[in-house]
Formats: sequence, C-alpha cells, structure tokens
Amino acid sequence: MAWVLFGSAASWYAYHIGYLFTLASVKLSILVFYLSFATQRTFRVLVHISIVIVASVSVAMILVVALQCPKDPMYALKPAILTNRGAGHCFDLRIVFYWQAAFNMVSDLVILILPLPLLFRLRMHTAKRLSLLAVFWAGLLVPIASGIRFWGLNLWANSGKMARYSGGYVIFW
Repeated sequence: MAWVLFGSAASWYAYHIGYLFTLASVKLSILVFYLSFATQRTFRVLVHISIVIVASVSVAMILVVALQCPKDPMYALKPAILTNRGAGHCFDLRIVFYWQAAFNMVSDLVILILPLPLLFRLRMHTAKRLSLLAVFWAGLLVPIASGIRFWGLNLWANSGKMARYSGGYVIFW
C-alpha cells in the first residue's frame, strides 16, 4: 500500500511541475510567434514585456512548487504529504494554486487580446479579416478552460478528506 501512496505523491508532484512548464512553453511560443509579425514598435515592446513577465512568473511558480517543503524537500515525494502537509513544514499549496490560476486567466486574456488591434487594421477583404478574427476569438476557450480549472481547484481545496476524489478536476483542466 505504501508504494501506491508514494506513486500518488510523486505523480501529483511531477504533474504540477510538468503542467507549469508546459503552460509556460505554450504561452512563450505564442508570444515569440507574435514577434514574427510585430512591425510596430509599441506592439513589439508589449510582446517583449509579456515574455519577460510570463517567463519570470513561470520560473517562480515552478520553484515554489518544486521547493514546497523548504525544511525537508523530499517530504513532497513521501506519502505523508497527502494526509499531513504540516508535518513537513510545507507551503499551503491552495494559496499558490489559486494565485497560479488567477495569473493564468489574466495572462491568457492578455495574450489573446494583444494582437487584436493589429488584426483590426489589416487591409484585406472583410470576409478574410472576419475569418482571421474568428480564429483568434476561438482562443477564448483557453481562459474559459482556466476558469473551469479555477473551479476545480476550489472544489479540491474545500473538499477536505475527499480531496483525492476531486483532484481529478485539477488534473483534467
């Protein structure tokens, strides 16, 4: 039974670090793509600022999750972390996860809205411009998914001993 709990603790730990790394990679790749068609200085500066903010916050979030138990870093991989975080003097990850979810929703919206002024000023047929805008507006699904993940985090954080059952919402979204 102990090996199952160890696997659960290690999987939960690895999932969160992998999730943050993947999220940062996707956001940074979109922002770097924006640089490929950034012809205006203001837009280019805003994209560079966004890259710095996303990269900095992502590295900080990964470090907080990776070092969530400062007195005993290996405690994060032990089965006891699933039942008694306080024994390892670990951070309350609910606060960290709420902050991450809020940052992700805001940064998703910023990344979505950032190129819209350029797209509105394109000189092309109205049908083509509307099609291009429709593709970008389909990106609204990303902040919606972030909102659903926020709901899943809230469900997980407030479910007490049933947290293992509602943790799937956090992983899925």
